[in-house]
Amino acid sequence: MTALGAALLLVCACQRERLEPVCATRTLSVEAVQEEEEEGLKTYISGNTVLWGVSEYLQLYYNDGSDKFAKSNGTSASAYSGKTSATFDFSISPASASSYTFGGFYPAGAVVTSDNGNAASYKAVLPASQSASSGTYDPSAYLMIARPKTGAFIPTSLTATFRKVIALNKLTLTGVNGTINSVEIKASGKQLSGGRYFNLKTGASGAIYSGSDAVSVNYASPLGAGTADIWFTSWGLDLSQGQQLSITVRTSSGTYAKTLTAGSGGLHFYEGKLNKLKVSFSGVTPSATSLADFARAFAGVLDVWEANTASGLTIGNFTVSGHYIPASTTITVGSTTYDKSRMLDVAIQGLTALVDGGTLSASLPSPHNYTWSTDPYNEGAGNGGEFKNATVDLNFLRNCASRQMTYAGNNNRWANFCSYAGSSTSGSPKVTEYNGACCLERCLLVMARFYKYLLDNGISSSITSNCASMALDAGLYAGNVTPVVTKPRISDLATQLSGLLGTWQNTTGTVEGTAGRHYIPASTTITIGDDNYTKAGALELAMRSFQALYAGTATMSSDLPVIAGYAYASSPWKEDTAFSESQVSFAFTKNLVDIMMTYAGNNGNFPNFCSYPKSGYDSQSGSASGQCCLDRALLILCRFFQYVQGNGITSNIASACASAQFNADLYGSAAKKGHVAIWVNSYNMNSISLASLSSRGIDQIFLNYAAVSEHGATAVKNFVTKAAGYNIDVHIWMQCFYKGGSWQYPVDKTNKTYNQTKFDELIAEAKSYLSLGIKGINLDYIRFPGGSGTRASDYNVGSVTGAGAIKEFCRQISVALRAEKSDIVLSACLMADSVTISPGTYGQDPSKMGMYLDILCPMIYRYGTPYGVETAKKIATLYASNSASAKVWAGMETYDGNQKGLSAAQMLSDASDFKGLHDNLTGVALFKYGIGTLPDFTNLWN
Repeated sequence: MTALGAALLLVCACQRERLEPVCATRTLSVEAVQEEEEEGLKTYISGNTVLWGVSEYLQLYYNDGSDKFAKSNGTSASAYSGKTSATFDFSISPASASSYTFGGFYPAGAVVTSDNGNAASYKAVLPASQSASSGTYDPSAYLMIARPKTGAFIPTSLTATFRKVIALNKLTLTGVNGTINSVEIKASGKQLSGGRYFNLKTGASGAIYSGSDAVSVNYASPLGAGTADIWFTSWGLDLSQGQQLSITVRTSSGTYAKTLTAGSGGLHFYEGKLNKLKVSFSGVTPSATSLADFARAFAGVLDVWEANTASGLTIGNFTVSGHYIPASTTITVGSTTYDKSRMLDVAIQGLTALVDGGTLSASLPSPHNYTWSTDPYNEGAGNGGEFKNATVDLNFLRNCASRQMTYAGNNNRWANFCSYAGSSTSGSPKVTEYNGACCLERCLLVMARFYKYLLDNGISSSITSNCASMALDAGLYAGNVTPVVTKPRISDLATQLSGLLGTWQNTTGTVEGTAGRHYIPASTTITIGDDNYTKAGALELAMRSFQALYAGTATMSSDLPVIAGYAYASSPWKEDTAFSESQVSFAFTKNLVDIMMTYAGNNGNFPNFCSYPKSGYDSQSGSASGQCCLDRALLILCRFFQYVQGNGITSNIASACASAQFNADLYGSAAKKGHVAIWVNSYNMNSISLASLSSRGIDQIFLNYAAVSEHGATAVKNFVTKAAGYNIDVHIWMQCFYKGGSWQYPVDKTNKTYNQTKFDELIAEAKSYLSLGIKGINLDYIRFPGGSGTRASDYNVGSVTGAGAIKEFCRQISVALRAEKSDIVLSACLMADSVTISPGTYGQDPSKMGMYLDILCPMIYRYGTPYGVETAKKIATLYASNSASAKVWAGMETYDGNQKGLSAAQMLSDASDFKGLHDNLTGVALFKYGIGTLPDFTNLWN
């Protein structure tokens, strides 16, 4: 089988070697052909022939000193010499330049359409839901990037080669009874699909930025039973021994599920390759069908509706002109076939159960024997006329479902229509904003769109809250289903504003003539839904939302307010008279917002500052004096929304925040002289108070790696973002050579080599955490057992030594991780139970490890050993003096020898013992969160 290449033919109207302004617009023809490469496929399979999809688009990138993009669909396809090709024509306008670079991405349908102009961090999405057919895969999920070409001239032809950036996978299933409707492949804690950055300038793949741990392959025409090949694409997958991959197959006879556990060689989907995996379901008993199985089949009715059109077709006493669902349409769920009447029956019963707290995993309800209506398209005169609303919400669905079920129960058939006329509307819940007659066919369609909405958005429970802002297309005959839009909420804004605090913390420079100040750059934007907002837009949204929340006319789940588009101030840092308050009240914040919004409404732009005292506002502004500049106002509002989200406040904001105080800091503190870190177990992640840690001067968290599998990558990523808003960096705390209750030594004693297999496994694991936005990786158990167990020196075989293995692992993981994230912080936990360093015991030589790591954390546990203050100081000084270029953070307990938590005073005293001992000793690390009373470490290093 073959992969692809592409020949680029550039046609210039004025036949000059160099681009001149007169040749600004020209045609670029891209002829894409296949290149011989082992086991590659492009674009989809037709029999034994590999074809390009001529309707697919190619995204072109070219650089003439600035990044430019163009898009074109395939205009022709042909076969020659056993190969195939497709042609793409572009209109480009390059400027005169000394050199030109051409690259590209395929298909353009995978490219993110908004906020995506950086060619070095270009965004594309590998869909988690892929639509395949027998013997092939979803062409839209076959992502490729061009290997760029750069030259001083534009020749008449240029050959470029595309490489696939996904793993192409062939999953062969055997022993499956019933036809196959869909297959889900899932690896918890991994990233199989989702958004990813690409560098069009170099042709390199980058980090995954919004990964999903699953890929679902869906079939409009079910696959036959028995043996089936499931083709799908994914990002690369590396499962080490003991890690699991789950396969869920949904068929006409039920749902099959099987979990595969990786053996000693692991389980891998390699990017750029064809990966084959065989899974037998012989002996596996399918589970009973659920409401989720029904939802998947029922949503497919929309494809039937789309595929069938009529012009003047008479159904009952009414004429159909447009798309429709034929009366004979059925779906099969498990072993049961449902006609249109039974579809609607199960859909309505399911909806009722869902809004009463049910889930999609519940068993299917049994349908009644109601018949379809005699005039299912009846929206004629005398009934209120055609249904007049373009969209409907959850309350409408509940109202219509309730009324239809009541009618059917009394008449043994569905009603022709439900009539809506504002305040006269009956049913529960009562809805007053709908008008006209909603016929039975329209009711069936919006029900199908509702279940599709649940599937597309991953909603399986808490339906009432998760669908509160849902707006479904109510079209009956339209040619296309209007995309379902989830309206952005104030809570979405709050998340973005919290993220701005992380931007502020991580950005320093010269502001108002002073260096080293924190600030939010003028070019900063936030993204909410499909919209991007500048700093001005973000501030206006924040202020309008604040006012609505204060007035009680909105909650955190309310839609975003409409903004007028006020401009940002010309001098947003201007405070000629210093602002007096380090903390401001909720009442002050209301005062500040009202004044600035009044000014903006009168002038079209926000003011540079608000002066205090302010006549007429003294009761609200309290003791504030000086000038509160616009950037300070933005930061205060960011901290307000962070406070609301962090404390789970969703409504009654004025009373809930009445006594709240918000940090009014504008520029942040100078670089810290020292750090305070704390180890946090995974089960504490959702209950930990970041605000409390931050207020106590703790600025680093070592979060146990199990948080990813327990809570999911998205939750951990959100935690990292939230922590950044409190000026806290999060590191993943991962175990190296001891995991699952057993040691796996860094040396392969039998072969007298380093244990490269284990090294590779750990490095792959560490890489998987980089997309979470973390500051660093904290390496625990990076050693031999030592003590009375196996010593590092026991594994010295020739030139291979235990200590050498630890050093080599540090080198390899440093090189590998910094190649993907240059500013990653690598730290390690070191055994420090004596005043001497003995690499022969644990294999840990700080002078060698410190050559590759950034921070060494000797665990100076004085209560467990035990030893006194002076010994603890000697050990800390010893490691700080022998840490090469690494800094040292002294590990210390938060509990005594009886596992009783230390008092705040004792913990602060213990930490203070390490202050000023050595220039390399720049922090303490606390083991662990949840034990002992944390003191205020804010002034520890002063």
